[in-house]
Amino acid sequence: MSQFVLGTAGHIDHGKTSLVKNLTGTNTDRLIEERERGMTIDLGFAYLNDFITLIDVPGHEKFIRNMTAGAASIHFGLIVVAADDGVMPQTKEHIDILTLLGVNEGWVAITKTDLNQDEEWLELIELDIFECLQKRGFNLISTHRVNNISGDGISSLKKNIINFFNGKKNKSQTEYFRMNVDRFFSKKGFGTIVTGTVLNGDISVGDKIEVLPSQFSTKIRGIHSHGASKNTAHVSDRAAINLSNVRKKTIYRGSVICTPGIMKPTKRIIAFIKMIGSTNWYINNKQRLRFHFGTRVVLGRVQNF
Repeated sequence: MSQFVLGTAGHIDHGKTSLVKNLTGTNTDRLIEERERGMTIDLGFAYLNDFITLIDVPGHEKFIRNMTAGAASIHFGLIVVAADDGVMPQTKEHIDILTLLGVNEGWVAITKTDLNQDEEWLELIELDIFECLQKRGFNLISTHRVNNISGDGISSLKKNIINFFNGKKNKSQTEYFRMNVDRFFSKKGFGTIVTGTVLNGDISVGDKIEVLPSQFSTKIRGIHSHGASKNTAHVSDRAAINLSNVRKKTIYRGSVICTPGIMKPTKRIIAFIKMIGSTNWYINNKQRLRFHFGTRVVLGRVQNF
């Protein structure tokens, strides 16, 4: 069975982090600022089982770059909507981001059901969510009403997710290895470790890889996945990869590690831009834009042809 990655999506304070903690037992708010403010700022990671990873993303619009970095690494979405609020601006924005990135299938969890138990209201929320997802081409697998305080509905949602993935496999589109880096850190006795979701191919301990856009080569010292040491990482795996002899500032969130020689950095791309239906602005020639590539954000300028 292949590994799969789910990512939360939804408005701030709708209970995404609490839901992940109830599903996995892990509090993904690891930063002191996050716990003090009660607000997710950066990406958080937890394991539902040996094959399913959950990525918790920020819901606040100020941290949308971190949200997109997490969304670029997932296969399915877990849309979270609070029963007392319903569909909110960041709910729609997150769903738009998911579908633009090709993530167009997943689950809906209606949280905070203890705050509003009116059946007609909950049915209206479910209808609103369904119409919102349908309008954006997002396929709803199932909807679950949950209570993060009492735990009601959690086991049903968890069971449904696990059963859905039972026996499913991901296939690589190419034999060449590629992974976008979403986290990096140093560990005493090991050196530099990068994490991400393997997009294509396989990689093994001892293999040579290239780090882009820095364009230097190094070797794989070790691989961990779901808390266990591995000899090989496969397509769709969440992997923590220990790299040899990596200098500071040569690798960061947004770097790509890949089979040497398969890609080169460039300052020009040909892009087909799709505008979402809810926007009312236009892109003009010579306009500066932020471009999201994998887990990286870069500034660029549009040149019409």
